[in-house]
Amino acid sequence: MFCNRSLFCFLVWLPTVAYCGLIFYLSSQEIPIKVSLFAMQDKAIHFMEYGILSVLFFISLRKSTPGYNIKAIAILAIIFSGLYGVSDEVHQYFVPGRESSIGDVTANLIGAVVFQSIHILKLKLGF
Repeated sequence: MFCNRSLFCFLVWLPTVAYCGLIFYLSSQEIPIKVSLFAMQDKAIHFMEYGILSVLFFISLRKSTPGYNIKAIAILAIIFSGLYGVSDEVHQYFVPGRESSIGDVTANLIGAVVFQSIHILKLKLGF
């Protein structure tokens, strides 16, 4: 059963959809000056950004699909985060002053996997 109550479903998915909207908005902005505080800063931002998105997807999926296996939900959350990351890089390709790269997609996916792994471990340990 998938989210049979409209208001509940809306509220469960609102943070995830809003975060996706924020990512899209930020990706639409031209970066006038690139300031780097440390090496690989861009990849670290992608790692964190999509790690958080993966956890949000997990929470929304878990609450809207009760009774499903937690591992399956975690895998779906990683897949959805990865696919959104790919679509975001395609989107950035068309934004003036922005560039897309396979390295960013890789950082997105690694962030989703790492955050999801930590999240599942915390759930299993009862945190």
